[in-house]
Amino acid sequence: MRKHGLLLLVVATVTCGTLSALDFGGTIDNTSGYFTSSSPNYNQANKLALWFNTQLGPHVFFDAQVSGYYQNQTTYGGTSFGLYADLDRLDLRGQIAEEGANPNLLSFDFGRFAANDPTGLIYDQGLDGLRIGLANPYFSVTTTLGYTGLTIKPSSSIIMSLADLNGITTQAQYFGSPRAIGMLSIDMPGLLLRQDVALAAMAEVDVRPFMANNNLLSPGTTVRSPTEGGSLDSQYFIAKVSGPIVGSLFWNGAFAVQTGQMLSYIVADGQYEYKPILAYLATGGFHLYAPQLLKLAVGLDATYASGDRDFATFYEGNTAGNATAFIPITQKTVAAVFSPQIDNILTGSLSVSFKPLSGLKNPNLSNLQFEVKGIPFLRPTTGPISATSFLTAINGGNTQYYLGTEVDGSIKYRPFSDLGLSITGGAFIANPAALASSAGALQWGGKVEASLSL
Repeated sequence: MRKHGLLLLVVATVTCGTLSALDFGGTIDNTSGYFTSSSPNYNQANKLALWFNTQLGPHVFFDAQVSGYYQNQTTYGGTSFGLYADLDRLDLRGQIAEEGANPNLLSFDFGRFAANDPTGLIYDQGLDGLRIGLANPYFSVTTTLGYTGLTIKPSSSIIMSLADLNGITTQAQYFGSPRAIGMLSIDMPGLLLRQDVALAAMAEVDVRPFMANNNLLSPGTTVRSPTEGGSLDSQYFIAKVSGPIVGSLFWNGAFAVQTGQMLSYIVADGQYEYKPILAYLATGGFHLYAPQLLKLAVGLDATYASGDRDFATFYEGNTAGNATAFIPITQKTVAAVFSPQIDNILTGSLSVSFKPLSGLKNPNLSNLQFEVKGIPFLRPTTGPISATSFLTAINGGNTQYYLGTEVDGSIKYRPFSDLGLSITGGAFIANPAALASSAGALQWGGKVEASLSL
């Protein structure tokens, strides 16, 4: 009995110590919008998230978040509404610091955590795996290994191939694209003239070829299929520089090369063959901040993703030579109304934001923010882009390079620290020469977002 009593005392002591460091809470988010370019036009999304974190030891922490969702537009099963739950985070992380003038910091994450590449345009999504980092005042090195195939479809934005696209509309498939992800990144802050330098190598491997009944086409198949394709594996080599220029003027620039292989139906040979991928991404911008002038911020940004004029379709459409269309792993929202993938696209933005009441001493009014943004869209080749059907340019059916321009505006307000509100609206004016005959030149929409912390 003494042994059992001693054991209970130890367990109670550890539990109380753990609970004393427990932090928990929740958020409620709502998004309601109407867009002429979507179907259905009206969309409604609600999210209830519950999170908690605790310290398990001197250098070990645990963080978790589970969410419930309802939305009337969802890619899950191709239905008109979605009610589902997801595990957003389940992260066991730790940090160990050395003593000394220039200490090294060893860190790790294990479980489900958020990950992204230096540009944020190639991969920006959670994954299940392991991340290990080593940092000191001069540089940091981070290695990430993970898997995306346990992320449910509504939470996954990976659409790289026809197999990914088919999985979205297949109700029997619950999870998103099954891909193994690896990344090695090196960050060197203030390396030269206060400029931060980041280098990264990233790879994704389609796991479907290792699965039974994967429904993938094989090289040598002579009958072309509009709905089936092969595996797509790729590698990315990334360099980014960012930092101040003078005063409150900052800049950033990044360049990425994509290599790999894609199953292509080569018209000259009349059969499917795996062809190399060789594509490019360039992005950058300038940002000016004037906090003394109504918290003014002005940004000028541009992004280029290479295309391929001989692509017959957007997904796996290569028909001759190498595949030169840049293919990111995850999709990124570019604008409020017209938002094609970062593939065969050249786009920029000029944005201006300010806080008109920032001079007031009342903190509940001074954080009201307005922003206006202009976004032109072009494509570097006459190959297809990912877009809604009101543009004939999506199937390479015309020779237009200029697609149109969008103007977006937003109002953001946080009256209290636990309540955030925003209104966003936009209008895309298409190039008439690139329009489908059955659609209008103007597409517009808007949404209201609210977030409450519990």
